[in-house]
Amino acid sequence: MSFNFSPYVRLAMYHTWLSDYYLDRSIFDFELIFIDKGKMKIEIDGNTLIVSEGDFILIPPNIHHKISWYEENCCQPHVHFDFVKDALSETVPISFKTRENMSDVELTYFRENFLKKNNINVPYVVHPKNISFVRDTMLDLIDAFTFLDPMKELRMEGDLKTLISIFISESLEY
Repeated sequence: MSFNFSPYVRLAMYHTWLSDYYLDRSIFDFELIFIDKGKMKIEIDGNTLIVSEGDFILIPPNIHHKISWYEENCCQPHVHFDFVKDALSETVPISFKTRENMSDVELTYFRENFLKKNNINVPYVVHPKNISFVRDTMLDLIDAFTFLDPMKELRMEGDLKTLISIFISESLEY
């Protein structure tokens, strides 16, 4: 399998979910989440998923989902991104709303589902074999996003491509 893309990283951060944290939304872009510690409940496509340490989650654009605390606090580094950077990439925000609560302008922000376009069907959650490598790569991407590194863009692109290739390979059981 081979495909080429030039991603745009919108946000990369390490976040801890506490007991009162809850999201109900449809996102404009892709979100890649790694569960570093704890557990989290995700409701997506009518299914309830309980994810825990070492799980790797990919949520595509325009997918309604609810994320909430589950039994213990959850540390989850995550990244929001476009598979292909375009003229709108820098202006599209992170969504915290459901489609029903979006303005007409916001409804135009949904990015194309690059995976679907390329006939790549993956689950929402995989449990990678090399958890520590996924964690380290995600943290390196967050560091590159956060700090003034002259190679920031190259590091983020390399790390994100590595994470996506791991997610796809693991989901296809290579």
